[in-house]
Amino acid sequence: MLLTKAAGKEYHDRTKHSYLSVQIDPNYVDPSTQPSPLKSYPKFYRRFPLEPDNSIHSFIRLTHAITFNKIYKNDVYQLRVNPSAGALYPTEIYIQVRGIKGLIDGIYHLEVATNSLVLIYELIDDGIDSYLFRDRLVKGFIFLVSCASFRRN
Repeated sequence: MLLTKAAGKEYHDRTKHSYLSVQIDPNYVDPSTQPSPLKSYPKFYRRFPLEPDNSIHSFIRLTHAITFNKIYKNDVYQLRVNPSAGALYPTEIYIQVRGIKGLIDGIYHLEVATNSLVLIYELIDDGIDSYLFRDRLVKGFIFLVSCASFRRN
């Protein structure tokens, strides 16, 4: 259904901001009601802590580590190596691991809050390789960066 010019103007007039409308309803975001910017999986998922003296673990951790804690009033904002380009939602790192000593072949989430890899899917003969390469399995790492514009805890 197409809106007429008159209907569009009426809608605009009812919803536009004015000095009074901002005073009555300031439309601010209450930080205490926001979901955590750090995604975490339930406790029963298997975790592999990232050890600081292990060079492979350091490599993984540094792809998405917290680099700075920014304090604003009573809130602490944790800035990451891989930011969300100014968006209000965080990025997440998923890693497919195959053939790395000490890790089960699988797809992991890099859980920044616990500084660990969370195994979310164990590989058998599958993986995301087939989506990227024809008839080839990748030994090592495949990193995936995802963005979720909204998350519920």
